[in-house]
Amino acid sequence: MKRMIIAIISAILILTACAPVPTADYCNTREGCLLGETYYKNLHLQVWNPNWDAAYDGICRDPLCSHDSEDGLCPSSRQLWMKTLVTDGKRLYMNATNPTLTDASGTVYRQIFSMKPDGSDFTLLHTYDFSANTSLYLQYADGYLYFEQGFYCGEDRAKAVPTQPGHQAAYVMRIPAKGGKAERVFDEPIEIDSAFYTDGTCNFLLRHDGTGKVQIQITDCISGTPIEASTAKVEGVPKDITVYEGRTFLQTEEKIEVPCPAEGGGTHTCTETLWRLYVYRGGEWEKLGENTDRFTFGGGIWFTESTRLYLGTRSMPTGGPNGETDSVDFYVKATEALCRINPADGTVTRYTLTGDIQPEDTATVRCAAASGVWVEVTNGRAEYAGERSAYSCRACIEDGRMILHRMDE
Repeated sequence: MKRMIIAIISAILILTACAPVPTADYCNTREGCLLGETYYKNLHLQVWNPNWDAAYDGICRDPLCSHDSEDGLCPSSRQLWMKTLVTDGKRLYMNATNPTLTDASGTVYRQIFSMKPDGSDFTLLHTYDFSANTSLYLQYADGYLYFEQGFYCGEDRAKAVPTQPGHQAAYVMRIPAKGGKAERVFDEPIEIDSAFYTDGTCNFLLRHDGTGKVQIQITDCISGTPIEASTAKVEGVPKDITVYEGRTFLQTEEKIEVPCPAEGGGTHTCTETLWRLYVYRGGEWEKLGENTDRFTFGGGIWFTESTRLYLGTRSMPTGGPNGETDSVDFYVKATEALCRINPADGTVTRYTLTGDIQPEDTATVRCAAASGVWVEVTNGRAEYAGERSAYSCRACIEDGRMILHRMDE
């Protein structure tokens, strides 16, 4: 009997050991990536978790690491520039420029690394030419890392003008996330100002058509066959695509004129940026909502509800070399609530704001996770008076409300 019990327990342990590691909530955007409850902000590489009292710079937490060793790079190495990350729900992948590799001809190189979420097991996967004006960002889908390999058009590289898109192009490339040889995704190159996205089933290209409009081109990942998708209901200019919880979302923006109440009575017409959110379903883009701030992914899809009051207009310096100024309209954009869209069914939950926030404060969502949101708070009236008022808060759900806790005190 004892032998039978031991055999059963051993079998259970073997099955448990062989079971796949559950994938955490994760999301990849141009701004950064979320893995579990931890958010990694691109370029400046700030790391944040709603359970922490502050955001931290860099990933490496080894107290003995100098972050600048030439013998072995770490993810926080000062030798790596313009760092961007994606995740597959288990590991992190970094794309970074390594100027120490620049050769005698001036060729600049960018490198792709793989690592565990704590920055350990930092492994080089691929190095490629980054001399042309190439995208900094990675995409992840279906076991592959996608990137863009830019190049100068024409035979005479010296005559190429980097600021003119027509003088450059890029190949969309991919490598296995476990490492391996790079291969082209499309036979033909894309324009340097295009943006590539993939969800593992379809490839998406946001392309300028030469008339000021942005077209969405969709192809099947396996066959490369173009997919006809209706964009008749898509309003605004397509700006970004995010793959989250097995769904593909599109954000567009549009400048609109809206009446804004003025202090003491009357109205003022102000220019707003209106963001719209669509989900790709059944060959069509279905609208989920619209808002005057971008939608943020992580623990759902977040947006704000605000009211606006016009304060006045004044000349402000532009930062030009000759003391140039420009007229700037000032508003109080009072945030009343944070709202969460459930990606599965599109339902919206509204959370009123309490805690470290005043009635005339603006709360801008920087990133989000399941148990909390990182927001930046500013006061429009203070900004109008020439005072800086920005500070960061953890916004955590408590008793159905969103409680803001200041992080930089």
